[in-house]
Amino acid sequence: MNRGHAFLAGACLVLSGPGLFCAAYLSTPVSPPADKPESSVLHLACSAEKPVAVEGETVVLRVWATAPSGQEVAYNWVVEAGRIVGRGHEVQWSFADVPSRPDPFQATVTASLASGESGSCSVQVFVDTKERGTPETGRSFLRKEQTEVPGYGLYSYVLFGSRPGASNRERYLRAIEAYLQAIEEINKLQVRFSKSKLNVAYLPVEVAPGPKPAAAWLLDHYDYVRARAWLDLLPGNHREGPYIVSVLEPLGSGSLPARYLFQDLSGVPAQNSDLISWWVREFMNQAAQEHFWQPRTAELFVLKMRTTIGILAVGLPEVQKALESWISWTH
Repeated sequence: MNRGHAFLAGACLVLSGPGLFCAAYLSTPVSPPADKPESSVLHLACSAEKPVAVEGETVVLRVWATAPSGQEVAYNWVVEAGRIVGRGHEVQWSFADVPSRPDPFQATVTASLASGESGSCSVQVFVDTKERGTPETGRSFLRKEQTEVPGYGLYSYVLFGSRPGASNRERYLRAIEAYLQAIEEINKLQVRFSKSKLNVAYLPVEVAPGPKPAAAWLLDHYDYVRARAWLDLLPGNHREGPYIVSVLEPLGSGSLPARYLFQDLSGVPAQNSDLISWWVREFMNQAAQEHFWQPRTAELFVLKMRTTIGILAVGLPEVQKALESWISWTH
């Protein structure tokens, strides 16, 4: 695979049952001529906000494109079933009157430049007869003397492997800012959702913060000892961060569940604040899917994350080369 188009080509995954499933989030990038620099080529990748929709639901679709020389990009969306609402790089895919079926439905977007260059990207979404997945992710600060609250559908943790230094302080701050901005407080969500339908995202702290803590304050009062103990449960040596771990049972039990989602953000360039913010937001949204450990959800999630981050990180080769090790699924 050409590393300049990291994870943008189609891939087939072996799922439960016979045969192969050629995964969602496929794209067909434009191949640059031999004499044309990579920076002058149209790159694109697309994404759905969730891999499984309910009958009648509307799902947000997005496409990211980097156009050479600041050219404007024109988008044309075509769907196999349902209809597209809106236009441009972000639209809504309505599944009104679309019945469920075992196979996914596909949406394809074609991006075109005035110069004549174009590329296409496809995304697939399953339609189910009943609501799947945890509807919301909520954040909560976990003080040193506290244990995790039992009964949540999923437990996620934002973990730092060591105290910040010159090389990682900005990255830590960016991750905490994304955590505060992208995720609602868990207590507010519990008014409408039962705990079993929530993914609680914990940030361990030494003391209770005020009502609107700043990212710098939370970093100064972060519980590094507790985070270190939890990271030691994972295979490997995790001394940087941020890391995001999602499990079905609390890590406070002292053991690592057999199934978990793990992400290593320690190599993400801190100067690209949008990349870190998107990464945290997208992971929390997708990790909340019910039965995330099953191939249909977990493997599509990992492929989606790699594909979309690959296009967001165009021009950051150190990010593209490391995607496979940064985003992993263990079962």
